[in-house]
Amino acid sequence: TMPLGIAQMSIDVEAPLGSWRSRLQTAEGRLMFKMNEGTTLGFGFQTLLESVGPNQFFTLSNQDQGEELFTSLNFEGALADGVATIVSAQINYEEGTVHLEGVAPYKSGGIALTATVEPAKESVIPETRQFFIGGSWDRAFATALRGPTAFGE
Repeated sequence: TMPLGIAQMSIDVEAPLGSWRSRLQTAEGRLMFKMNEGTTLGFGFQTLLESVGPNQFFTLSNQDQGEELFTSLNFEGALADGVATIVSAQINYEEGTVHLEGVAPYKSGGIALTATVEPAKESVIPETRQFFIGGSWDRAFATALRGPTAFGE
């Protein structure tokens, strides 16, 4: 799901004239946005950590998971050949940070992302975890990839 909040956005995109649908398929460029004090619904720091289990897939579109408040969100993406590439996305929560990288082919509405959940230094959560997120925007699923890791390793 998309984060909710007030964003500062910068879009630098080139696309030939035509319908909006065809423009999206051929658009090339960059997209950046920042948000402060927003919410995520069905996805976030706690949602990922509380759903960890061996070989377990879990949905991120479950409305029962509720909202999670974040302190800031920074996103940078690239558009080319009908695919949005998430170059860097960082969502900061009081408990820690979620880093996202991956692709979202907007022609098919799919996603393939990695999410790294990094606890804050003072957090009671002892380790960094990594997840695979796949499926579609409206029906994404996630699973833990492996044991503890440090972001960037």
